[in-house]
Amino acid sequence: MSIHRHAVLHRMNKNNYTESYLLETINTKFSNNATFQACSQSNIKTKQLIDFLNKE
Repeated sequence: MSIHRHAVLHRMNKNNYTESYLLETINTKFSNNATFQACSQSNIKTKQLIDFLNKE
């Protein structure tokens, strides 16, 4: 199952979470094996997703 990036973006929005906190929270909510998608990318792992969202 691939989860859309907006599910994570809402958690990050207007918060100053550390990367380690986000990794732990996302992996707990969606599992360590979850993959994510964005309009321009798919099969993104959690760390890649956080990096991608931080660039936006």
